[in-house]
Amino acid sequence: MKKFGGLFVLFCNHMAKLISVGQLIDESWELYKERFTEFMSISGWLLIAAILEVISLAFYPSATTLAYSASLSFAEKFGVILFALTQYVVTPLLMVFIFVGLVRLIRGANVKKALTESKQLFTATLFISILVFLMIILAQVIGFAPSILLSLLYTVVHISAIITLANILLILAPFVALVLTALWLVYYIFAPFSTAFDKIKGKQALHTSRELVKGKFWSVLIRLAVPKIVFILIGVFAVSVIAYIVQIVIVGSIGLNIDLHLRVTTLTQSIIPILIAILINPLVVTADVLLYQSLKSK
Repeated sequence: MKKFGGLFVLFCNHMAKLISVGQLIDESWELYKERFTEFMSISGWLLIAAILEVISLAFYPSATTLAYSASLSFAEKFGVILFALTQYVVTPLLMVFIFVGLVRLIRGANVKKALTESKQLFTATLFISILVFLMIILAQVIGFAPSILLSLLYTVVHISAIITLANILLILAPFVALVLTALWLVYYIFAPFSTAFDKIKGKQALHTSRELVKGKFWSVLIRLAVPKIVFILIGVFAVSVIAYIVQIVIVGSIGLNIDLHLRVTTLTQSIIPILIAILINPLVVTADVLLYQSLKSK
């Protein structure tokens, strides 16, 4: 019992050394208010994605065209392609560029220097971000692969025990994938920060992140999750209020024109989250940078 009490005290002291959840939220908010204009000067680059989505949706085929037409016009194909490129290429690349710029800004650079350094560190940060993303995908593969492989084997040998085992593993697969995803995400989430903040690149960034989190998994997880939940809930609330008001305006002004109603609704549903992200991103990144700095100082 005495030994347990000593371990508990040691654990509490260990936790106390890290910046607290309350400090993360308060200090992020204070820095956000203090440098709001500078934050928006960098986070606002996401407006490029919003503009591209507006353009793509202007050419996007109507609901009736998608439902009843087998072919699309050149303009409609342009709208579909531009929308897909914006969603899956332009926006992720912009998010990486903005992320590096925000990190450099929080580190002490002015807006001009932060944007310049973001260009310089963009490729390295993108590379390490892709590596972390692939590790998360690998966690899903490891979780579900045994069940899939056994199912394929059953199609060849038709042994009932194999398909029974495959079904059991399929039940366990989501849990295994979730655990691995959580572990690897927490252990390697600071790899892009080490690249953007300290210019540590490649495998060394992954190693740095793992060493920072090693032995502090749960305390880091809590400090990663809670501020994001708070900030994202604020964003979701703002989106809900704005979307509700916009929907009332749309219904009142457009009436029974289904195609126009769907087009404008889709437009607002695409644009509003981007605008909210522009406002919320600096808070999320700031909280993570403060945690990264606290981990480094231990």
